[in-house]
Amino acid sequence: MKCQERFQEIYKREPEALAFCPYRVCPIGAHSDANLGKITGLAIDKGIHIAYSPKLNGSNWASTIPSPTD
Repeated sequence: MKCQERFQEIYKREPEALAFCPYRVCPIGAHSDANLGKITGLAIDKGIHIAYSPKLNGSNWASTIPSPTD
Protein backbone atom coordinates (compact mmCIF):
# COMPACT_ATOMS: atom_id res chain seq x y z
CA MET A 1 0.00 0.00 0.00
CA LYS A 2 1.52 3.30 -1.08
CA CYS A 3 0.37 5.27 1.98
CA GLN A 4 2.16 2.84 4.32
CA GLU A 5 5.40 3.26 2.36
CA ARG A 6 5.04 7.05 2.42
CA PHE A 7 4.39 7.01 6.18
CA GLN A 8 7.61 5.05 6.70
CA GLU A 9 9.57 7.49 4.53
CA ILE A 10 8.32 10.49 6.50
CA TYR A 11 8.32 9.17 10.08
CA LYS A 12 10.99 6.43 9.88
CA ARG A 13 8.72 3.89 11.59
CA GLU A 14 5.78 1.62 10.87
CA PRO A 15 2.29 3.11 11.20
CA GLU A 16 0.27 1.78 14.13
CA ALA A 17 -2.76 1.17 11.92
CA LEU A 18 -4.05 1.30 8.35
CA ALA A 19 -7.58 2.16 7.27
CA PHE A 20 -9.60 2.49 4.08
CA CYS A 21 -12.45 5.00 3.85
CA PRO A 22 -14.64 4.26 0.81
CA TYR A 23 -16.17 7.06 -1.20
CA ARG A 24 -19.96 7.15 -1.13
CA VAL A 25 -22.40 8.18 -3.82
CA CYS A 26 -26.06 9.10 -3.50
CA PRO A 27 -27.94 8.88 -6.81
CA ILE A 28 -30.94 10.92 -5.58
CA GLY A 29 -28.98 13.81 -4.07
CA ALA A 30 -26.58 14.29 -1.20
CA HIS A 31 -28.96 16.17 1.11
CA SER A 32 -32.23 14.29 0.67
CA ASP A 33 -32.00 13.03 4.28
CA ALA A 34 -32.26 16.62 5.61
CA ASN A 35 -35.92 16.54 4.54
CA LEU A 36 -36.58 13.12 6.09
CA GLY A 37 -36.19 11.41 2.72
CA LYS A 38 -34.88 7.91 2.24
CA ILE A 39 -31.13 7.51 2.05
CA THR A 40 -29.72 5.57 -0.87
CA GLY A 41 -26.01 6.20 -0.35
CA LEU A 42 -23.72 3.47 -1.62
CA ALA A 43 -20.07 2.77 -0.85
CA ILE A 44 -17.91 2.20 -3.93
CA ASP A 45 -14.52 0.58 -4.47
CA LYS A 46 -12.68 3.93 -4.63
CA GLY A 47 -11.67 5.84 -1.53
CA ILE A 48 -8.88 7.04 0.72
CA HIS A 49 -6.19 4.86 2.29
CA ILE A 50 -4.87 6.09 5.64
CA ALA A 51 -1.74 5.10 7.60
CA TYR A 52 -1.50 6.57 11.09
CA SER A 53 0.03 6.51 14.56
CA PRO A 54 -0.53 8.73 17.60
CA LYS A 55 2.00 11.45 18.36
CA LEU A 56 3.39 11.66 21.88
CA ASN A 57 3.10 15.47 22.06
CA GLY A 58 -0.68 15.50 21.46
CA SER A 59 -0.55 17.31 18.11
CA ASN A 60 -2.15 16.05 14.91
CA TRP A 61 -0.53 16.07 11.49
CA ALA A 62 -1.79 14.94 8.11
CA SER A 63 -0.21 14.77 4.69
CA THR A 64 -1.48 13.65 1.34
CA ILE A 65 -0.10 11.80 -1.65
CA PRO A 66 -1.21 13.24 -5.00
CA SER A 67 -3.30 10.88 -7.09
CA PRO A 68 -1.77 9.56 -10.34
CA THR A 69 -3.98 11.95 -12.32
CA ASP A 70 -2.69 15.09 -10.52
